[in-house]
Amino acid sequence: MMLPGGMPTGGADRSAAPAFQSLKFHHFAVATDDPRLSSEYLVALGYQRGANAFDPLQNVNLEMWHHGAMPDVELVWPSGTGGPLSTMLRKKGVGIYHVCYEVDDLAGTLDALHAKNLNVLEVVEARPAVLFGSRPVAFYLVEGFGLIELLGPA
Repeated sequence: MMLPGGMPTGGADRSAAPAFQSLKFHHFAVATDDPRLSSEYLVALGYQRGANAFDPLQNVNLEMWHHGAMPDVELVWPSGTGGPLSTMLRKKGVGIYHVCYEVDDLAGTLDALHAKNLNVLEVVEARPAVLFGSRPVAFYLVEGFGLIELLGPA
């Protein structure tokens, strides 16, 4: 089925690259300048607070939230010493910051994205993630979609 203007509606892509076979939604992140207020909303929805950490490599505070019937949410807020997240919050305000996918192979997934002729720009190269037991994470800006995080294997 096509949307007006000839755009596809989506659906299963049976020609997906093998690297996409392992692609699994992990969480979405919300950038906030008021973690207390953002937490109140999540609590009202029935979310439970999970792990939290300060990530010195990203210079941000992180906190995971879990719900039995809804996607995991990561709250991300500035450390108080400035940085890219503070600038983004000033320009765009509180909102969804990125979508995270768990993958078996970071490099293979990036190659698969490029093989689909997607314009993907590396924003942050792979590095250990404090909140996820030092598993490697990398951030990419996908044209026409936004920021994605790829979470590699332990």
